[in-house]
Amino acid sequence: TMLNLANDAFFNLNDFASTATWRLASSSDPYVVTGVFTNDFFSGFDELNAPVSTSQPQFTMKTSDIPTGGKEEDTLIIPVNNIDQTYLVKIIERDATNVSLLILQRQ
Repeated sequence: TMLNLANDAFFNLNDFASTATWRLASSSDPYVVTGVFTNDFFSGFDELNAPVSTSQPQFTMKTSDIPTGGKEEDTLIIPVNNIDQTYLVKIIERDATNVSLLILQRQ
């Protein structure tokens, strides 16, 4: 039997999750989706080997909630500290548990 990690409790708006607007690149149609936004900072090095800090914005959501026709290069509008931020969906990593990790790029 398949383990289903896309538990509704994890994506509960009262706990970790928030809503975002998924806008299809092909039609500009908006879809409200629910997921968990993270934007953790981590250290790296630039081309001169100097330390830099960067972040990798990500949005974790139920695969079944991705809008029909939703794909990379669509945009996701996420409220961050009550200000809408626009992100480009760069990579969609679907797993076998009905959870997808979206790798985002701030616009």
